[in-house]
Amino acid sequence: MSLSIRYKADTVKSLAYTLTDVVYMGIGTVFDAPMRKIHIFNNTNAKMMFSFDGVNDHFPLVRNGFLSLDITENNDLEEGFFLARGQRIYVRQIDAPTMGTIYVTGFNGEKD
Repeated sequence: MSLSIRYKADTVKSLAYTLTDVVYMGIGTVFDAPMRKIHIFNNTNAKMMFSFDGVNDHFPLVRNGFLSLDITENNDLEEGFFLARGQRIYVRQIDAPTMGTIYVTGFNGEKD
């Protein structure tokens, strides 16, 4: 029996700079599947702080910064850790942006 796993991109999530604040704001909607890898782009002209729970600071990204998290890309579908279904990424201002957008893209695997 042959098993193949398809690498599937989630719909990009975004938050315009005009919607950012000094308190955490959710970026788009929650992930509807466990994510194996995520890309986060700070395409604003300001330093921003990111959070996995919307309360605690987890990592900053400089203006026009990019972060790629390979959470469990090379494991099978049942092993490793994942960014959980229902998870959301949050962002708050460190500096006030005057242009740009925050983007988050997630990737998961599904059996064919």
